[in-house]
Amino acid sequence: MKVIGITGYAGSGKSTIAKILKNLGYYIIDLDEVGHLLLKDKKIIERLVDLFGKNILKNNQINRNSLAQIVFSSNEKLELLNSLLHPKIKQYVINEINNSQEDIIFIDGALIEKIGLDEICDYIILIDSPEDLRLKRLINYRGLSYEKAKNILNSQKDLSFTYDFKIINDGSLERIKKDLVRIINDF
Repeated sequence: MKVIGITGYAGSGKSTIAKILKNLGYYIIDLDEVGHLLLKDKKIIERLVDLFGKNILKNNQINRNSLAQIVFSSNEKLELLNSLLHPKIKQYVINEINNSQEDIIFIDGALIEKIGLDEICDYIILIDSPEDLRLKRLINYRGLSYEKAKNILNSQKDLSFTYDFKIINDGSLERIKKDLVRIINDF
């Protein structure tokens, strides 16, 4: 079994690459989806309320927008959230991999290294895009406000990526598909 990480800044096109891979029949573990799933866990909800207050709740569930407003406005608070969630995300992903019969599993996420999942990846593919294009994508495709998109990009300024392959995603879907197929053939 091979484990391949797909990483890059928010808005770089990781989700586009993951969709292409999914359409090709590959198994994808989306770290954002894992994080959203974990935010429904009662113990995690209780801990987050202790850390960030009851304002993050809506109908006794975590309101991700409220939580995001708090954590993306402060590196300290973001680190606090990450210190709680990252170990749980890592364990969840390891369990998924251990229980899988797939030959190749792709992990899609900006924080693969920060979470420590780079340790289990055979290869890492970096998806890279100019910052102005990433900002535009976050606003246009994810429906984020300019301020929220900018806060997310600023929160990732200190990220650095170690990778084996790099795909430049400057808007040409055909080119990134070709680059991706070429890379997969190298596995």
